[in-house]
Amino acid sequence: MLELNQPEQGRTHSHWHALMEIEREPGITMSKLSDLLLLTPSAISRIVDVLLDLGWVETVPNSLDKRQKDLFITPLGLQEITRIDDFSNTRIVGALHHMTEHMQQEVLEGITAYGKALEKQRLIHEKITLRTLPTSRDVRRQVIQMIEGIQVGEFSIPVTPELNENILKAETTFHFYGKCHFWYAVSGDGEVIGSIGLKKLSETEVEIKKFFVHKNFRGMGVAQKLIHKAVQSIAVGGFTIIYLGTVSVLHAAQRFYVKKGFEEIQKSDLPGCFDICPVDTHFFRGDVETVKKSILAR
Repeated sequence: MLELNQPEQGRTHSHWHALMEIEREPGITMSKLSDLLLLTPSAISRIVDVLLDLGWVETVPNSLDKRQKDLFITPLGLQEITRIDDFSNTRIVGALHHMTEHMQQEVLEGITAYGKALEKQRLIHEKITLRTLPTSRDVRRQVIQMIEGIQVGEFSIPVTPELNENILKAETTFHFYGKCHFWYAVSGDGEVIGSIGLKKLSETEVEIKKFFVHKNFRGMGVAQKLIHKAVQSIAVGGFTIIYLGTVSVLHAAQRFYVKKGFEEIQKSDLPGCFDICPVDTHFFRGDVETVKKSILAR
């Protein structure tokens, strides 16, 4: 029997995760599957192609949108799900055999609580949407309030009234090529929970600005959604280099940028047209293709 920790050539755990989601929700679209697994559409497309070649899933044209395809599990796919379940049960039972009854109970309670937490996170994540910044000053102030809650309330960053006012004047900072390049994330309850903006520096250079995610929604793929949206727009615009600045206390943000293919640079290496924020202390540069590949590999 093939073990899951020894996947066959061309298969990863993402293939099994995708298969289980398709079995769980018959008729799921590739776009929703991409959203659930926090993977890009191109990555999901490659995974689904493998599942189709294996005969584990089949596609049916979506009745409402011909560009979409609904995914269904096949009898062979159900056999694979059964194999996964049998493997998992064997491993769990084997491990529990070496525990006391009290330890077994604690483990089972922990697994149950973890499963409920995952399901709760899934429901929250499904309702998160990205929107383009509108002209409404009320919405723009909500975005500023979210950002300042992180800057001041969470990290005690000194903020002046002018620091985030470019969001109120988005037309002078985030508009180029005839459209707005600022997006914000909204929870299912309508709360603003994230933001990201782009400023054009030159025909080949662009700056990422106001990239924030509310602390209650970190680890749910919101940052991935935002950076993916921004890089999509950057690539379409024909830019080749991305710059950004951040604050020394935002350690997680710095790790995120490095993980996405950015390299830290000196302040002196910034282009003259870069808009240096008064509180920024660390600066990064990324090649668009490198960053794009890093995001697609997620």
